[in-house]
Amino acid sequence: RYGEIAAKATFADQTRDLDLRFANAEIDERNGLPELRVQLRDALYPLQVDLSYCIDTANDLIIRSARFTNTGTDVIVLERSFSAAWTLPRQFASRQLTTLAGQWGAETRIQRQPIVAGTAMLESRKGIPGANAYPWFALDTEASEQQGEVYFGTLAWSGSWTLHITTDILGTTTIAGGIHDYDFAWRLAGNTSFD
Repeated sequence: RYGEIAAKATFADQTRDLDLRFANAEIDERNGLPELRVQLRDALYPLQVDLSYCIDTANDLIIRSARFTNTGTDVIVLERSFSAAWTLPRQFASRQLTTLAGQWGAETRIQRQPIVAGTAMLESRKGIPGANAYPWFALDTEASEQQGEVYFGTLAWSGSWTLHITTDILGTTTIAGGIHDYDFAWRLAGNTSFD
């Protein structure tokens, strides 16, 4: 409850608390991939969140997206609408974060740093793609070409984005990311959706 959050909203009465609860789930197919769709609804307010998990077994990927729907008539202001928040299995061995950064003529330089208790934030607030930072990360635990665990992810769009990698003192790591919430506020009118 006190960890990294993937969604923030302000309702018409200025309440800023989400209480999303499971409503429904179904398995289907999307773009030729099996898909699990999980529907969440706020306990009191007219906000529905649909989470999509497509499984690409050929590439060992989980593709996650979110849709926010205002099922009422009053405007809901989305203040954060991340695509996902993933919590990795607890790991007491130290993890290493690998990212890509650069500049014109020196793009995609590998950056590595140990992960300690706290939050590492990757971001771009430019609103356009650029060489200074890439919405990609890898986390490994003493991995090599032949062995070890590696978790990686990327955001599949350009523009302003952020990734938060948060680790606690007990070895739990959460990765949350999506559209950058810096200067972000999406006015979700009644009976409309935001993907």
